[in-house]
Amino acid sequence: MRTLLAALLALFLPARGKRRATSAPVVRRVTRPLPAPGAPRPADAIEADGLPLVRPYLVAFERQRERERQRDRRTAAALATMGVDFLGGLGMTDLRRMPLSADGRTGFCQPGGVVAAMSDAIENDLIESGAVVLGLVRAMLDGPQLTADEAWFMLHRTAECLTDALNVAELRGERLGVADD
Repeated sequence: MRTLLAALLALFLPARGKRRATSAPVVRRVTRPLPAPGAPRPADAIEADGLPLVRPYLVAFERQRERERQRDRRTAAALATMGVDFLGGLGMTDLRRMPLSADGRTGFCQPGGVVAAMSDAIENDLIESGAVVLGLVRAMLDGPQLTADEAWFMLHRTAECLTDALNVAELRGERLGVADD
């Protein structure tokens, strides 16, 4: 029984110490002689010894695509913290900039959606507010002498409305593709 067990172990376990089995067989690489320069090569033979299996420009393209996907994922995560949806494959240039928020932060939305319609309504309200303030300012200028407080308030409100109107004009210019000069 012991000899049977020893024989099985000898088959599956390598020998130890001085009586080690012969060393691993040496693999010899068979090289074929290269054909003479200008000699035709057979069309069905593909010599790939020592060459990468994929061309470097394909690897570079795939790496670039992966970097773009990673950037899109990071952009989507950053915009998600601001409550903006971002579809991968779209770039930041495909997003529409919204009117500035009360704290001065810029928001982005996808064109044609519900949020874009709300942005349009906000822009229209800003323009209408500017028209109302302009009418009130003209009436105040045509009236009796203004006090310093009235003039300051009028000037302050006019500056706010002008800032809003310029912001709306800039946003609409971006959507039309007009460059800033």
